[in-house]
Amino acid sequence: MYGRANILDYGGKANSLIKLQNLGLPVPSFFVIPASLLKEIINQNNYFEEIQQLLLEKNYQRIREIIMSVDFPEQIKNSILKEANKLGGESFSVRSSADNEDGKEKSFAGQYETYLNVGTDELLKTIKKCWLSALSENVIAYEDQQINLFSISIIVQKMINPEYSGVSFSIDPTSRSRNYSVIEMCRGTGEKLVSGQVTPTKMLVQRKNLEIDFKIGSLSIPDDAVRKLEEYVLKIEKAYNAPIDMEWCYLDGAIYVLQARPITAHQDNIIPFVKNISREKTLLEIEIYYLGEYFGIKELTSGDYYFNPLFVVDRNSFASIFYDCFSLEEYPPNIFRELDKNFDLLQKRYDEAKNSCKYLTEIINNNSKINVKRFIKELIKIQPLSSLGNLIGKDWDSSKRVKELLIDYRNKYDKIIYQSTDYLVNYLEKNIPNDLKNYLPVLSIHEICNQQKINLENVKKRLNGYIYYNGSLFLEELGSFCQENGFMIKTEEHGNKIRGAIAYGGKAKGRVKVILSRSDFKKFDNGDILVTAMTTPKFTELMKRASGIITDEGGITCHAAIVARELKKPCLVGCKNATTILKDNDEIELDAINGSVGLA
Repeated sequence: MYGRANILDYGGKANSLIKLQNLGLPVPSFFVIPASLLKEIINQNNYFEEIQQLLLEKNYQRIREIIMSVDFPEQIKNSILKEANKLGGESFSVRSSADNEDGKEKSFAGQYETYLNVGTDELLKTIKKCWLSALSENVIAYEDQQINLFSISIIVQKMINPEYSGVSFSIDPTSRSRNYSVIEMCRGTGEKLVSGQVTPTKMLVQRKNLEIDFKIGSLSIPDDAVRKLEEYVLKIEKAYNAPIDMEWCYLDGAIYVLQARPITAHQDNIIPFVKNISREKTLLEIEIYYLGEYFGIKELTSGDYYFNPLFVVDRNSFASIFYDCFSLEEYPPNIFRELDKNFDLLQKRYDEAKNSCKYLTEIINNNSKINVKRFIKELIKIQPLSSLGNLIGKDWDSSKRVKELLIDYRNKYDKIIYQSTDYLVNYLEKNIPNDLKNYLPVLSIHEICNQQKINLENVKKRLNGYIYYNGSLFLEELGSFCQENGFMIKTEEHGNKIRGAIAYGGKAKGRVKVILSRSDFKKFDNGDILVTAMTTPKFTELMKRASGIITDEGGITCHAAIVARELKKPCLVGCKNATTILKDNDEIELDAINGSVGLA
């Protein structure tokens, strides 16, 4: 009807519908009444000057009364009803479309009115009510009272009474992950969903292969409809060149696209990193950890689910390990899904790891001379299984066969990576040339295997601390590094209470000793309570002498938990903040019955 009008007069929502229609998407038939029509009707009824004055006076109630009372000129009324008849169906949705709506900076979500199931006899009245959206209290507040009454176009669209409705986001608006899109859906029309009246069924759909990753809720549409929905989402995102959200509905096996807009409230370009673990680690150990996980887990998860950690190492070789917290949030469940999908490869890598463990164990048991290059190569082979095994025991969904394989690895071989790493470092300490002994904690794999090519001037610079990221070393301050790379370190707030998971029950009173590296071992006395980020086999002697054990990290199958149960020592793991809150010589009571720590 008004397709010949200036398209800029149509507003954001209508322009978006026209764009979607031009992309060949299944948009229910519609026509647009341009914003200029209201001014035309007001002029023909001789109210324009009065309304302008009323706007200055902010007498919005009188304006509402005038607009609802004016008559549509006969020609315009007949034209609107004729176009409505062409749409087919028994009823319409009547939707406001303002020029400040659905943009990249502001969505203006929910501020202007939409009316559903409008019959022909109510159509003209409902169009007026949509125009009056510009005078609603919400819009006045949202626009800081900068009202433009003549800015609203009206979309009249064939009404679909769907079985299901929903919203699809091309990226997760909270985590910003681009590995999957998010679908939220409810029964019937989408009003209840966008207004928060119902808890929707939520699905994550892999962008790469259009498959459902996982679902929370009982509602469902056929898998081929989900794939078609995802195809539409990705097509629109490409056309808009921005992350989008799309409103849709489903009826009789078909998806209908109702609206799409850029996502205005997703995270910006700063990637927050959150601390995952803290350990004493040499550069050699960091590279084994990184290379083993990077190549191993990446291969086992089809190249999608390994996220480069950020290692921040101080002058005592104490490494805080950070992960991109957006990706970390999706990491475990997606990893388990991919492991199940690639189970034959996982089984093959497990069999290879068993051979590596046999080789490493024989050398350790026989106290043999080692081939350093091969020893490191075998450690890199078993690192992925060790890291994946650390995920078991948490509340991640996992197939039975994946869980059983990783538990089997943990029970039989988990200690070997710690024992072998310690053996390698001790071996190198004894056999490396004297002029390099002081630099061993900061030597790379390449330098250890090619000692004649070491540039000592470069190595010395690492002694005051360094950053290791994505296979490279950086000597700058953490703040400067984050600023240059668009990272930030997100601080987790845990308060001043210390609570954790009970690894072995019981109570212990004693003095705290916070042990973060081997250089701290000498301050530990018999009967002290060991507080650390996480234990490794080199902590075993301290654990034997301790009256109790508290760790920041780990679950009930971690190294500290296993050894504590063997030693029958009260132990809490996964406390998050123990090494931050507790100080050396604090007198405390460790309550590993109720899972808490208090002053003695």
